[in-house]
Amino acid sequence: MLLRTGRPVGTLRTVPRPTADPLPHGADILDYLRAARATGGPVLDLGAGSGRFAVPLARQGFDVDAVDRDPARLARLRTWAGTLPETHPGRVTTIRAELAELTLHRRYGLVMMAGGLILELPDRVRPLLLREIAAHLSRDGVLALDWIAPDHPGTAPGTTSGGTPPADLRACGLRVLRRDRRPLAGGRSSTFLLCGRRG
Repeated sequence: MLLRTGRPVGTLRTVPRPTADPLPHGADILDYLRAARATGGPVLDLGAGSGRFAVPLARQGFDVDAVDRDPARLARLRTWAGTLPETHPGRVTTIRAELAELTLHRRYGLVMMAGGLILELPDRVRPLLLREIAAHLSRDGVLALDWIAPDHPGTAPGTTSGGTPPADLRACGLRVLRRDRRPLAGGRSSTFLLCGRRG
């Protein structure tokens, strides 16, 4: 059992993608893949959904713990990952859990929160989860996340009415190592943040 809350509901072995992959990757997937390659895994995919990130990462040989509260999405993830041959050490373990109650019991090279998930968490939950993540990063491990916010002239990238990502993260024992901003439709931008442990 890797997590105290939530139940592992399936472990699947997968194979790496070939070098010349016919399926295009979005820029966001490539950001997370580069982070996984730099840290070596294992990977914790929070809010994994149907496996948009978890399965491609497992195909590259990474062990991925995919956490989501929606059993239907996790079932789709297992179905997708289950179509892959069992000839490579990379695997996906699906875990049904609420992020507000998550307690970790292993260290990760990469913890990821894609798609602006961090901003969907209640204010009382966010610092608790970030502190838990910071305490369970490996020595060179990183938290990678998308911080999505409205664009306002004269405002720093990623700034929201609730404060800037660095302020929220620093208070939880994390420091920003890298940030890349991308414009999105609807007058918003996404700031991809890589964070390591402070100290």
